[in-house]
Amino acid sequence: MVNIDQLLAKPDLLTGGKSYRDVLVAARARLDDPDRWTQEAYARRVDNETCKPRDPGACKWCLLGAIAHESNQFGIIPPPLLTFLEGMRSYCFKDQFQNVTELNDYLSHSSVLGFLDLALQQFPEGQ
Repeated sequence: MVNIDQLLAKPDLLTGGKSYRDVLVAARARLDDPDRWTQEAYARRVDNETCKPRDPGACKWCLLGAIAHESNQFGIIPPPLLTFLEGMRSYCFKDQFQNVTELNDYLSHSSVLGFLDLALQQFPEGQ
């Protein structure tokens, strides 16, 4: 049985030992090409059907889908990382978007990458 308290207390259990910064860097690389980015779904296959972020056929991801894909084999975003991203969204956009998913769905690809770049700036190398 999974001990949720232990899972949340040790972020590396949800990132395979990677730092949150490493997860965000990998997600940024995954989304760098606009053809690998999507809206209104966490991930899509080549036929544009929605799928889970870790689906072997996935070829496009939204911001959170890319983070889920890079976080762990289960496609679970570590709750503290999601909380951080929601805080960044609130700080940057006030009440313009209700959540990070909505931010991804309404902004352009370059604006989503800009948001991710700003989030990355909050993590010094090695964190």
